[in-house]
Amino acid sequence: MKKLICVVVVICYSTIFALGQFEDYWGIAGGNFNGTFRNDAINTNTDIGFNLFLGKFLSQETLIGAGLSLGTNTLQNIKNPRDRSSTSSTGLSAFLRYYFNDSDRFLTYIEPSIEVRKIYTTDENVGLSSTGDRIDYFRGSIGGGFNYFVNKNIALNVQANMSLVERVATKDSIFADGTKTQFNIGLQFFASNYNPNKSYSKKKQPISVLQAESWIFGGSVRSENSIIQDKTLFITPSVGYFTAKNFVFGLAFEGAYLRETKSNQFAIIPFMRYHFPLRSSYFFLEGGLGFAQTKTKLLDGAVPPFETTSDLFGEGKVGIGIFLSKYTAMHGGIRYRYLVPFTDEIDFTTAFNEIGVEIGVQYFFENKNRDAMLPE
Repeated sequence: MKKLICVVVVICYSTIFALGQFEDYWGIAGGNFNGTFRNDAINTNTDIGFNLFLGKFLSQETLIGAGLSLGTNTLQNIKNPRDRSSTSSTGLSAFLRYYFNDSDRFLTYIEPSIEVRKIYTTDENVGLSSTGDRIDYFRGSIGGGFNYFVNKNIALNVQANMSLVERVATKDSIFADGTKTQFNIGLQFFASNYNPNKSYSKKKQPISVLQAESWIFGGSVRSENSIIQDKTLFITPSVGYFTAKNFVFGLAFEGAYLRETKSNQFAIIPFMRYHFPLRSSYFFLEGGLGFAQTKTKLLDGAVPPFETTSDLFGEGKVGIGIFLSKYTAMHGGIRYRYLVPFTDEIDFTTAFNEIGVEIGVQYFFENKNRDAMLPE
């Protein structure tokens, strides 16, 4: 912990000194809030975090920065609220951000980052509490987001990221690698007399693939991970058809593997999506209804050897896509799902909901026989 405090002091001193130099170059300072809540009819899981960051522009599109994060997580039993466990954490991160020019008010970006974190656990049951292990945590992640300028120096920041490498360990053991998705929202202050999209000299052409009678093919990946107990990886390929300008009707197929319970899950999801295009990116809203089936391996010798369950669910998404080329886009978004177990009778008392973040890639097949429908 002493080493962590020393590193924080050094970074804070360096960034305070850098603030005095902002008049020589332009950079940013800001803060983000993130939170997730999940209810699975047995426990509630609440995760809240806050991070502060400072950055310096190396060029008109490239930013390098560092951040300090604080967080807390609480897992609580629904029937016995006094039965709960909690964690608190402190971390340091470094990131590299690349901006895409979109409009006078919007800037989209992609951002790889690394983070080291100290996590402290506390278990509580019927008024008794005990302090658990200190956990060392490291992850590398990739994310994307956008800035919306409310004036020339202040911008709203919305971001989603997904870890690609994650290592969790205590002083006595090392847990399996895991993955995590996260959504952030906050404010940024651009320490300059102008913002980068105002000074960008190369005018980009508007995208022209979100038009009627075009096809879209893509896929996304998301992961849910319990530090000690379980890890779930979801892969979702999809295909869609533009029935009108910016409007897609499509079909997604979701596959998942739950390592702890040795379960395989498959879902089919018809969906509708509407795009709000910018010059090199787009926002989207999506809704869908799905049917999922889960096959779980039972104990050796059990008859039958597998148990099959079915679920109905509805979901909604909001997100952003960034074009990496004329036809290829990377997208990320927030997904809300309301799931009801499907038995002989549908029982809404056993339903549960979840909020998650996903990231993926899409490929657009342009209908070259039609003119582009997007505004100049």
